[in-house]
Amino acid sequence: MSNFTALAISAVTMLPSTTPFSLHTASIPPSICTPTPIVTTTTAHPRLPTDLIQHNSEGDCAPQPAGYGPHPTPDTPGAFYDSPTIHFLAAHAPIPQVPTEYVLAFSLAEASYSGRKYLGHFELEAYSPEACAAHCNAYGSELASPNPGLHSTTAESDDSDLEQQCKGFNIYFERSPSLRLGPECKTASSRTLIKCAIWGSQLRKQGAVNRGYKEWDFDVVIAGSNGYHLERFGGESVDETGKKGSRKSSLASRVGLRAGLVAGAFFYGIGMIWITWV
Repeated sequence: MSNFTALAISAVTMLPSTTPFSLHTASIPPSICTPTPIVTTTTAHPRLPTDLIQHNSEGDCAPQPAGYGPHPTPDTPGAFYDSPTIHFLAAHAPIPQVPTEYVLAFSLAEASYSGRKYLGHFELEAYSPEACAAHCNAYGSELASPNPGLHSTTAESDDSDLEQQCKGFNIYFERSPSLRLGPECKTASSRTLIKCAIWGSQLRKQGAVNRGYKEWDFDVVIAGSNGYHLERFGGESVDETGKKGSRKSSLASRVGLRAGLVAGAFFYGIGMIWITWV
């Protein structure tokens, strides 16, 4: 105990009897010199939704298959949102071009797409827009067509193909419980699923609104959500210089370049004919 503390205690014991309380050194335990612990409170992650819909399933606590996505530490929704691995994979994902050309509708959303003409979803083993696009393309093929006789065995890849039923897809990471939660197990460690949802309509950035839900005491949330749709719908693309621009403008520039080349070849031919004639 420091001299200052001892003097403070002595001063208190010398207070007159009119003081509302008296403090006697004989009754002070040795721990009185221990600093008062600082009480801290845990605040929610600033991006964690506060209005998640509550889903209380009657699960049997059975273990679920491990996901193929990265597992951030600590195992919290905040770390999931802030995962550099999730951000990198979504930010650098390639845009599928072959056999069907797609464009990016939105990227790096913390919600999955919600709209009209939902066709289903798949779980992937890698964050691969190409693999998700393959599911979308296959849905428009003869195998998934309600009238197989009307279509060829494969979906054509150009913009004039109006028969492809799947028009876009959404690929994202989902934080999911590692157990089938229920009344006897209301929370669990997490696993990260990679989901591919396919849609029969154009995707819009404003449609990325499904933030997840709450399964008992576990927050099911979403990150690294990218949306793609067929090239004919237009959207943002990245040109060779790394600048973002509309797909329509890049298409116009390609058309202009081709027109210039044709015109140049035409006038070059006229010039060669004139020289030969002279």
